[in-house]
Amino acid sequence: MENRLAQSWHEPNVITYEQKISRKIAGYSTLYDLTSKLMSVSVNKEEEKSILIVGAGGGQELLALGDDSKWSFMAVDSSKPMLELAKSRTTELNKHICFQQQEWEEFSSSERFDGATCLLVLHFIKGIDNKRKFLKNIAKHLKPDAPFLVAAIFGDLKSTSFEMHMAAWKQYMCGNGVSEQEFLDFAQNFGKSTEVISDKQMVELLHECGFTEISRYFGSFLIQGFYCRRSKLE
Repeated sequence: MENRLAQSWHEPNVITYEQKISRKIAGYSTLYDLTSKLMSVSVNKEEEKSILIVGAGGGQELLALGDDSKWSFMAVDSSKPMLELAKSRTTELNKHICFQQQEWEEFSSSERFDGATCLLVLHFIKGIDNKRKFLKNIAKHLKPDAPFLVAAIFGDLKSTSFEMHMAAWKQYMCGNGVSEQEFLDFAQNFGKSTEVISDKQMVELLHECGFTEISRYFGSFLIQGFYCRRSKLE
């Protein structure tokens, strides 16, 4: 990613991410709480299981999923500062966590995981072909029938409903102390660093990439979360 927003993931001031993101996303903590609860009923938390976290920088998934379970984690992120933030926030978790700094398209492991999450990442993957490769690589690293929970921004940039959601989202952010300029920077990145597809396209893409039993479990303005499972067929 070549723009200023993409570069910011690798800058030291990214440590302020966790302080800001909850003021930008309505229901931010709810997203992670619901993700944790869905994962816990899909993967027995009393058994030793391995969970893959794609885009783990910041550590919020680790904090939500790591509490009161016997799971171990593979936490992958391309940003060194974000992974350092994740490490600093999870030092008190008595968990086996393997942190790996790597671009996802280069990630490869012989391990097949019992479940995976990818929250608020997919809209930064540019191009439908790259999104497809991204999701197929996740599917390749999952055991058959393993749960996968993914959340991202979806929508049709040319639709009236997209404009209405963005207008309401602006009111929400600015009402939570986000500056108007910061919102404008966020909005101007749509079609640039932030590349969205429709929720219908997402469901089709998940099916194409080897996922089944797809259902929506979270919604907040243009952000949607989908629960699905890796196909039982190899």
